[in-house]
Amino acid sequence: MKKLFSILLYLVFAGTARSAAQDQAALGEVSQFALIDQKGTLVQKKDLLGKVWVANFIFTRCEGPCPVLTSRLAALQDKIPSDALMVSFSVDPEFDSPPVLDYYAKDHGAKSDRWLFLTGSPKGVSQLLANGFRLAFDAGDAENPGTTLIHSTKFVIVDANGKIRRYVDGENPEDVRKIPLAMKQLTLERDAPWAVKLPLVNAGLNFTSAVLLLLGYQLIRARKVTGHRICMGGAFLVSIIFLISYVAYHHAAGSVGYGGEGWIRKVYFAILISHSLLAALIVPLASTTLYFAMKNNFDRHKKIARWTLPIWLYVSVTGVVIYAMLYR
Repeated sequence: MKKLFSILLYLVFAGTARSAAQDQAALGEVSQFALIDQKGTLVQKKDLLGKVWVANFIFTRCEGPCPVLTSRLAALQDKIPSDALMVSFSVDPEFDSPPVLDYYAKDHGAKSDRWLFLTGSPKGVSQLLANGFRLAFDAGDAENPGTTLIHSTKFVIVDANGKIRRYVDGENPEDVRKIPLAMKQLTLERDAPWAVKLPLVNAGLNFTSAVLLLLGYQLIRARKVTGHRICMGGAFLVSIIFLISYVAYHHAAGSVGYGGEGWIRKVYFAILISHSLLAALIVPLASTTLYFAMKNNFDRHKKIARWTLPIWLYVSVTGVVIYAMLYR
């Protein structure tokens, strides 16, 4: 039991640390800008206020990472929140006119209502990168920019107030896949700030339930009936509170997609599906088990408790594991 308790404690606090890192204060504020998008429309910083958006930096003549970065961003179009935006800034504005960017956008399957490609004066763009996004930039050889122009491959997540909240390594596919969840959290922070911390609260409630169940089991084996009743009643109450908190969170946030790929994705969904199916059984199982105990019908109580305890414990433990995998 001590080993399981330690594992659960680690998962909750590790998740807490990562959640705190994700919810860190602003890393800076995007400076004012006035650029032109691929349709020739003026776009200013004020036009993006109120929306969560992710920025990256590319140019159409790039012979380096730009096509890969653009493709990775394209894969996120249908995964980010419905009112969020993606904004690609050209670092070769003298060549990347709106028609050039429009062709580039269409070639990469960009949806014009969700993805802006911006260009402007070379001075304005270089100042925006240096002062607005705090990223390195070297224009290189103007005659041969494809291999000499150097720019950041970072993706920058910006909140609804125009503040930089996170830099993401665009060359790391695993980090890029976490962008939709980060943007969802910022959207939730804008629309329902009370719900932002509920995933952590829910993990804590699952952790508490697991601890109470284990303590209750040990107490009944030691024939300490009063302590056993208190622990099991407490576990039931905590689980009810969890259910209310869980429903409230998903009512505000909707579904939360998992960003992992490969074998870990299969593990995650195997745990999630089994957790969800068994969680549906817990309320009637636990209620029936407690009912027989309250009626002093201990023979029937013991028979059903043999099934209720392991299922209940599994649901509580996997609730913490799911939190750690999803918000790690």
